[in-house]
Amino acid sequence: MNTDLDTRLTNALTDAANTTTVSDDAFAGILRRSNPNGGPSRKRHILIATVTALGVTAGAGAAYAVVQDRLNDDQAQTIEQIASCGLDAETARMVATTEFNSRIVDYWIVDSPGGFGDFLFERNSTGGGGGCSSEQTRQQAHPTLPWANYLIDTLPDGNGLFWFQGQAPAGAVSVQIVMSTGTVQAPVGTNGYFVVLAEFPFNGNDHLERVDALSGDGEVIATGGLS
Repeated sequence: MNTDLDTRLTNALTDAANTTTVSDDAFAGILRRSNPNGGPSRKRHILIATVTALGVTAGAGAAYAVVQDRLNDDQAQTIEQIASCGLDAETARMVATTEFNSRIVDYWIVDSPGGFGDFLFERNSTGGGGGCSSEQTRQQAHPTLPWANYLIDTLPDGNGLFWFQGQAPAGAVSVQIVMSTGTVQAPVGTNGYFVVLAEFPFNGNDHLERVDALSGDGEVIATGGLS
C-alpha cells in the first residue's frame, strides 16, 4: 500500500469519521468525497486502499462490453465482508460498463430495504472501489440527478487517473463531467447510470465542478455535482 498516497487522499475526505478501511485484497480504490462548495456531506462508509492504475486518456469514448448477470465470487465476497454495509451481493446489478485498452470496468449497484452500495470493479478482478451506507436508501443518498462520484489514483507521470460513476435523469443520452483540471464525456446506460475513466493533471486540489446531463442534440437538460 502506498502510505503517503493513502494519507493524502484520506485527509481529503469530508466525512472521514465514517470511513471504513479494508485490506488491499478487498479493494484497490478510494472513493473521493471532498465537497469544494462546503455543502453538507451525506453519511456513507468509504472504502480505502491502493488503486490499480489503468492506462486511459481524457475524452476517450466508453464502449459497452458484454454485460455480466452477477458478480464473480471474489467480488461478491468483497462486498459481503463489509459488515457495516449489510449488503447481499446476490442482489447486485451491473448498470454500466466501460472498456479501455482491453480492460473493462463495471459499475455495480446493490440495494437493501434501508441501504445501498455503489461499486466499481475491473472485470474478473477485485480491483476497484466504492461506497455504501446501511442508514440511507439510494434515493436518500442521491436525491438529485445528475450526480457523480469518483475514484482516484496518481500515475507515475504525476497525473491522476479518475474513475467516474453516477446517474443522469430520464431523457439524457450522455453526461459531461467537468473537473477543475479537465472534462470528459460518457454515454448513459441502464436507468441513466454511467461509468468512464479519464486521465487529468493532478495536484491534490482537484475537484468536480459539475455534471451536465445532455440530450441527443447535445443540449444541457440538467446539471448536478458530487453526491
